[in-house]
Amino acid sequence: KKRDHDNSGDNGSNDKRNNGKNNYEGCYRDGAHNQDRNLEKKVNPNGFLTVDTCKEKCENEVMELAGIAASGQECWCGDRNNNGKANARDCKYISAHGGPSGGTGFISVYRV
Repeated sequence: KKRDHDNSGDNGSNDKRNNGKNNYEGCYRDGAHNQDRNLEKKVNPNGFLTVDTCKEKCENEVMELAGIAASGQECWCGDRNNNGKANARDCKYISAHGGPSGGTGFISVYRV
């Protein structure tokens, strides 16, 4: 079942690129080696990872947030951000992935 979200208000994003299209929440600090991760569940889909495929996978997991980490190589899901926001420049826009993708130590978070 698809969830209904109220995306009408300002979500406090530190980077508004594609916010209307992808529901981009912003760039967050992220741990490594499964410690201090911003979102709790890794759910890499098969095939090339895009924002849409990650969001779809997280929706199937019945979670509110989807995150792209490792420069577009990892998909993480969760219901809340566990870490604070980072600078928008720490999550690079990668057009092939369809939006910002977190690099080492960062994750780009999207509302599902």
